[in-house]
Amino acid sequence: MRGEVLESRYQLVEMLGAGGMGQVWRAVDSRLDRDVAVKVITQGPLTTSQSAARFRQEARATARLTHPRIVTIHDHGEAAVAGHQVLFLVMELVPGRSMASFTATERRSVESVVAWGLQICAGLAAAHRAGVVHRDIKPANVMVYGDGEHDLKICDFGIARLIEESGTGLTGTGSAIGTPAYMSPEQVRGDRTLDGRSDLYSLGCLLYELLAGRPPFEGAGWSVLAQHLNGTPDPLRSLRPDVPAALDHLVASLLRKDPDHRPATAEEVSERLRGVPDGPGDGPPGIPGVREFADAPTVDAPRAPEAGPRQQSAPPLEPPEPAAPEAKDTPVQPAAPAEPKPEVPRTIPGAGRESALIALLTTGALWSQFALLTGWAPVWTLALCVPVFLVAMAAAFIGAPNVAADDREQTDVGMLLTAILCTVLAAVFLLLWPPSPWWTALLSAVLGVPVLFFGGMGVRSGVEAVLRRAPWQTAAGTTMGLLNGTVLAGLLAAGGDVSVLLSIAAGVWAWALFALVSTLLMPRW
Repeated sequence: MRGEVLESRYQLVEMLGAGGMGQVWRAVDSRLDRDVAVKVITQGPLTTSQSAARFRQEARATARLTHPRIVTIHDHGEAAVAGHQVLFLVMELVPGRSMASFTATERRSVESVVAWGLQICAGLAAAHRAGVVHRDIKPANVMVYGDGEHDLKICDFGIARLIEESGTGLTGTGSAIGTPAYMSPEQVRGDRTLDGRSDLYSLGCLLYELLAGRPPFEGAGWSVLAQHLNGTPDPLRSLRPDVPAALDHLVASLLRKDPDHRPATAEEVSERLRGVPDGPGDGPPGIPGVREFADAPTVDAPRAPEAGPRQQSAPPLEPPEPAAPEAKDTPVQPAAPAEPKPEVPRTIPGAGRESALIALLTTGALWSQFALLTGWAPVWTLALCVPVFLVAMAAAFIGAPNVAADDREQTDVGMLLTAILCTVLAAVFLLLWPPSPWWTALLSAVLGVPVLFFGGMGVRSGVEAVLRRAPWQTAAGTTMGLLNGTVLAGLLAAGGDVSVLLSIAAGVWAWALFALVSTLLMPRW
């Protein structure tokens, strides 16, 4: 792509970075004779015609954000590169480096982190007043520049929303919006309406990482997301004693699970950052979710942008409250030296209820099939359905998010086991069914597992895209749908009134329908 000229104006000179959606290039604007940064989106649903229109609309909205702490959008467009249509954003070129390089290699002083936090808050405040929520605040989306690398700019405003509305989901996995280590609980739950307090939670994760040298929650994939919902991070001062108590408490308040218990605005966070003393100060470590702090006022966050933009060029502020009131809270009892830190729950709250719901839906559908399509006595149908209910409930509960393992891998294993079970059922049926020659059972045994497994992955991805539920929920619905579809196809074929091909088609439709309906009935977590 080097040397390509977009819209006869922007010549790509040097690739600065690459990600799942495309690449960022240093380019030359030949019309204005200046260096710019160009984000080229090369793949994914954003390159469809409908999403391209949404891209242009969102780019225009983002371009109206003008603030010293926000990377300016100059232009946007669509061009053909190497025979493929691409979308691109032309942005201000910031001569610096990503904040991610700092978090990966060095730990900054408390004073530097506070100064950076104030600048990020200034940019977020301007965006939130304009009704724009970033949705993906993280070190990689903050550029640091200038002498001594004291200044910064926030980039990629609007990109996360574009990805969300296109339905591609979680950065790098295709499931949900944002980057796992920095996602707010409301993002994890899949809430479609987010406000600025979601960005403030992500800011808390970023500040925590800058100060502690690691994010508040670590792990693989959905394990991290489960911790955002239920976990309690280590207090900052237990990892870094020189962090002032006021700053520790502020970060803890930003990481509260309930948005109503966080600071309401970026301006409020700025005011509290300005009140952070130079020394460590007094007071117990801040632990979000354990207690409320008397010095952290909470108000309802605005649901709509204010009537007009206001200048935010460091207006005079009321003198901040001293850090002493924070010490008035009832101190947390110090733990014994050997006491381990609290463990994060293995599964999300309500997983047992949802597992019972999945099992009940599965068993009810099987009962209906046997009652309508066979002449079995009710006692035999009951004898079959009771163990199916127990096994289905256990399988669904085991598949719920587990912080000790990669949950995507867990759901894949569940899909594989269900594919094996259904293949065995189909092979036995074909072997015992008189009209079927023996080789059909052998063919089913050889091809059944890969066909059903990869078909199940496709069905699950489709359900995730349509309903935006957690992977373990869509996986549970999909695997139970596969079981019901297999039984339906077998019963229809055995009845003799429907051809084998129509029986298989009916089973596939039942599979997809059951997956959608059962997943839809599960609450968002």
